[in-house]
Amino acid sequence: MREAVPYQSLDVSDAELRLALKREAIFQQLKQKMIDQPKAMELLELKKSQFYKLYNKFLASESYLELTRKKRGTKPGRETLTEVQRAALETAYQEYYRGPSASSAKVWKESQGLCPDNQRPPSKYQARKFVTAKPEKEKYYRKYGKEKGDNKYLVKPGKKVMERVLQQVQMDHTSVDILLVDEFDPSVIIGRPWLTILMCSLTRVVLGLYLSLQAPGLRTVANALSFAILEKAKSLELYAPGGNTYPFHGIPFQIYTDNAAEFTSPRFIATCKRWGIDWDHRPVDKKWYGGLIERVIGTFMTSVHFLPGTTGSNVIQRQGLTPEHDAKYNVIECAKFLLEEAILYNGTVHRELGCTPRQAWDHYDAMGLLDRNRVIRPEDQDRFFIDFLSPSYDHVIHPYGINFAGRRYGRYELEPYIGRRDVEIRYQPYDLGSIWVLVDGQFLHVPCSFTRDRLSNNWESYSNHRGLSRARLVGHNAPSGMLDDEYALEAQERQRLLAQQVKAKPKQALPQPDDAGAKDVTAQGERLPNPPAPQPVIGTPRIITNSKAGANTFEPKIIVDRFKL
Repeated sequence: MREAVPYQSLDVSDAELRLALKREAIFQQLKQKMIDQPKAMELLELKKSQFYKLYNKFLASESYLELTRKKRGTKPGRETLTEVQRAALETAYQEYYRGPSASSAKVWKESQGLCPDNQRPPSKYQARKFVTAKPEKEKYYRKYGKEKGDNKYLVKPGKKVMERVLQQVQMDHTSVDILLVDEFDPSVIIGRPWLTILMCSLTRVVLGLYLSLQAPGLRTVANALSFAILEKAKSLELYAPGGNTYPFHGIPFQIYTDNAAEFTSPRFIATCKRWGIDWDHRPVDKKWYGGLIERVIGTFMTSVHFLPGTTGSNVIQRQGLTPEHDAKYNVIECAKFLLEEAILYNGTVHRELGCTPRQAWDHYDAMGLLDRNRVIRPEDQDRFFIDFLSPSYDHVIHPYGINFAGRRYGRYELEPYIGRRDVEIRYQPYDLGSIWVLVDGQFLHVPCSFTRDRLSNNWESYSNHRGLSRARLVGHNAPSGMLDDEYALEAQERQRLLAQQVKAKPKQALPQPDDAGAKDVTAQGERLPNPPAPQPVIGTPRIITNSKAGANTFEPKIIVDRFKL
């Protein structure tokens, strides 16, 4: 087949086509002398000059289509601009038609100063017509940038077809449009959290999510991935939504992400490969390759916009909102809300699926397209946990255990390692009831042996509250030993001045030696022996009668007579 076929579109209305057929029929009758000229002019309702012009066109034409009436107005491609005006508009367009505020009015305004004084500048209508004639694709790229332009105009010829459940799991994170408060002090705003989501590309099931107060990194990615892969019955006990509400789990065949540093980390890729998970990423600057997860994130953010403390997703939505005054959710409550939102999403009919993601998961499972062997077996769960748990370093094993997160963790198995330093531990971010301690090439599971009140069991809430408590009085995290008080600094200055005054005093004269202080020059053999050491003299006990109580007996004092030899 030919790749391109020349074609001229028939831009004529049906009424014009019927009129052209009528004209051709009348002219044919006139040509064959079936009617005369006056009768033909009467039937066509034309004046004499128009009649002869149209009849001559009929005689020279090969098709009745040339007898259609032409559109009135300026012909396409015809310009009324002078060369100077066109050059001024082109220069203004190239330089100033950029950004979201680009418009023909801006081009017209700037073009006026580019015309010589003896030349008439273009009119506003001419500028608008000049800009309108530019290709829409070119104007869109100039106005909205390369990313949005590629998203709209770049060719997307292929589509990857999914054939089994968990064949591809897309993963991404976003900053949640809500301000959170401290868990123990709701009057303090702690900022916006980050949400990491994983979803199955075939069934659209949200496999897992993780909410963090810290920017995305290896820790947040590992926590979200472990929550998605492992069976969630035990994890859901902390949020109590029911055991069967979230049965989705399993080892994905492929993790599909963007090009963020935490996703492209060699350690993350190697850990995934260790458990049979391949990794792939979107092409650079081609955001639409992750369109599935992007739409899911948009759905979650729409629900968040109805919560107190929402910031909206842009400046327009922010108008009328007061998130600093309305914020009420803490990080644990927000995590519970998003978990419930994931359950709602999995139970809502999807437009492309024609059913809910949960029903799609069950349908493909019944068809045998869910590999039930790709799960973490019970004997491997601890090892998987250790690979994906959050690490912490440089800990010391004390006789009472290990200090971490404001708690103490200890058990008798740590006794041979007391005094060891630079110990690495791993912990579950949403359950600080126990930790894993690395000693001699093995991890020991150590429970919490001591804790205090008002200590959150969630690492995100605890770490943020700890930083808040440290900074509450000083306004910032000051290092240990730093003078951070105006009175202490003044005292230090007074000490410095006092030291300078004392140092400026004249030195005292040394005492001259006399007879009492003269050196004893007596020979060693002629000296008298040293007197014996004085012995203590113990007196008799004294009894003092007290009017309020009975007699009080005092212990005898030790009396030393210095002058008795």
